[in-house]
Amino acid sequence: MEKSEVMKPVRLQVSALLKYISEGLFEKEHIMSLALLSTLAGESIFLLGPPGTAKSMIARRLKMIFRQGSSFEYLMSRFSTPDEIFGPVSISKLKEQDIYERIVDDYLPTSTIVFLDEIWKAGPSIQNSLLTVLNEKIYKNGRKEIALPLKGLIAASNELPVEGEGLEALWDRFLVRVVSNCISNERSFYKMLRQGTKTTIRQPIPKVMLITDECYKQWQDEMEQIEISDEILKLITRVRMGLRKYVQNTDEADGEKFYISDRRWKKIVHLMQASAFLNGRREIVESDVLLLFYCLWNKTEAIPVILDVVSASLFTDYIERIEEIKKQLERIQKEPVRGEIPEDNMKPKIFNYFYYKVERYKTTPCYVFSTDYRHLDRTKDRDGICYSDAQSRTHFIRLIDMDVPFSSSGQRHNICRIKVRRGRGTLIIDGKEYPLCCSEERNDQEKMREESPSNGRKQLLDVWMRECEELKVRLAEKMADAQWTENLFISVNDRQYIKKYAVQCEKRIESLLITICNQQIL
Repeated sequence: MEKSEVMKPVRLQVSALLKYISEGLFEKEHIMSLALLSTLAGESIFLLGPPGTAKSMIARRLKMIFRQGSSFEYLMSRFSTPDEIFGPVSISKLKEQDIYERIVDDYLPTSTIVFLDEIWKAGPSIQNSLLTVLNEKIYKNGRKEIALPLKGLIAASNELPVEGEGLEALWDRFLVRVVSNCISNERSFYKMLRQGTKTTIRQPIPKVMLITDECYKQWQDEMEQIEISDEILKLITRVRMGLRKYVQNTDEADGEKFYISDRRWKKIVHLMQASAFLNGRREIVESDVLLLFYCLWNKTEAIPVILDVVSASLFTDYIERIEEIKKQLERIQKEPVRGEIPEDNMKPKIFNYFYYKVERYKTTPCYVFSTDYRHLDRTKDRDGICYSDAQSRTHFIRLIDMDVPFSSSGQRHNICRIKVRRGRGTLIIDGKEYPLCCSEERNDQEKMREESPSNGRKQLLDVWMRECEELKVRLAEKMADAQWTENLFISVNDRQYIKKYAVQCEKRIESLLITICNQQIL
């Protein structure tokens, strides 16, 4: 059986478990999914938020997914002792065998899921023991070490650790960090009020769906086999470089807000592997990278920067190519067109002492007064008229002043108003370019100009036009990819944030397309 065939049931099982344990939770479904992910990845999660925002309920629900799950929860205070967390010392063993050992049953060392509220109020002795628990999943009880059955540890507080109190090491162990707020949507709030005081799920999870210890270990091993492509590593590098660039451009004090240890990066990639595996995939994809939103911040002020840097990294290829084309476009705008003859060398032929002949404009000969032509601007349209002379069966073009009434007396017929502008040996009438009849010397030059590819410029513009269209198609395909909607651990808000960047990227492509079109007209 192929690996993909094995992995599909894993996704179905995890999706069903999420549905069961998220029942009756409002605007906390995503937090529950992240808690589930961190637990199945063997990592810890920190919830920042005020009291009464369902933080403890999330921990109680998580234990339900394990066949022999048990939970331990405790509200920390400055007076909490290790006895209250790890169990009381066995007086009988201390008296009879002179062994300092704790009775750990029903305390943290024997629990599957642990919830520690107001964790930063814990004393140094508890913090030091927790470091070993989080790092190695072992607890030294007297003379022996206990391998802990701990699957996930959830900590919560309404504040972040205070700087300078030695809490940095413990803080670094919480890989996933989520802000948990009160319900903001009124409809969700009403549903919560009507739900009553019951916090248990209505239907128990079928036993066949529960995760056994053997299954948990097998999943952990298989997560390690998830492929990490070069593209994903490149994305991570872009995020690291983006944060580094931000810190360099701001105060040095901001550096601590974005410090991420090598150990933390390694755990982050493992979390992405877990996400890929639990979603039924063989490799990490871009949607898994959005987990960085919840793994990189140390201070809440850093969250908007993290969101921007991570989101921008997903569109770097597009932005870099857009900027590259813009620079090349600016360069050719400054250079003379290849093969183009200077205007001074273009000598329109004089007819009847006063006129230049405009070719291909009318079926009958058409002339423009030479003095009018020399007064025309190459960048701005002027008002003019075109009229026919019945006697000579020709058309004439003259400039007019819109503020001065124009007399249509004499032999002038079929008068129409036009907009005229000067070109390179041409007359631009209502936006369309018509050549002037030039001397024999100039005709040879014009022929050379038409045959020599100034076409090199046109070809470049055509290539860039096609490339921009391809960028638009690729961008649309990227955002239509099912990975953004099917990832179990990505929220609607996460997707909206990425969509915002995609829209900005699309607007930049559209702007570039307009610029290229304008250059093609010139």
